[in-house]
This record gives sequence, C-alpha cells and structure tokens, in this order.
Amino acid sequence: MVAPHVDGAPRRARLPGQVRDTGQGWPAWLPELPGSTPGTLVPLRDPQRLLPVLDEYEGPDYQRIRVTVPGTGTICWAYAWRSAAEGFAALPHGWPLR
Repeated sequence: MVAPHVDGAPRRARLPGQVRDTGQGWPAWLPELPGSTPGTLVPLRDPQRLLPVLDEYEGPDYQRIRVTVPGTGTICWAYAWRSAAEGFAALPHGWPLR
C-alpha cells in the first residue's frame, strides 16, 4: 500500500515508547510508556494524498500523531494505539518482520 508512494530510501529510527503485541496479528505502539521503539522512517512523495488512506486502513484503534525522532530532529507521522492495551505482551525488539 505504501510502496508506490515512497520517495527515497527508508531508514531506521527509534521513537520513545513501547511496542506491544495486541494478540490480533498487529502491533500497538504506546508512545506514553517508557522505553524505546525501533521503526523505519519512510519518505513519501505525496503524504497529503496517502495519509488519509492510511488513517482509514489503521482504523479507530490508532491515532496518527506527529513525533520528533530523538537525536535527529526529524519530524514524522506515526500511528499510536489509543484503545485498551491491558494484557498486551511487550516487544522490546519491536514488531517481528515476517
């Protein structure tokens, strides 16, 4: 879904917070929790066009928020989990790529 909109090389980054396993086949990023979350910054050719599509895809459990990447000052969008997260297992190394 994102690949046709990429404009440059993705690069690794870390954001504050924790990634947890929802048990439903996708992760929950909780930026308000202590820790550091691994991820990937993906430069987009036309974010205004793609982001509303991603908002719909992510659904009501997630909220798109602006975040500053520590150490770089890069400002990006990320999807924070906003539904109940009780019982979700912590994933200190991030969501496993499949």
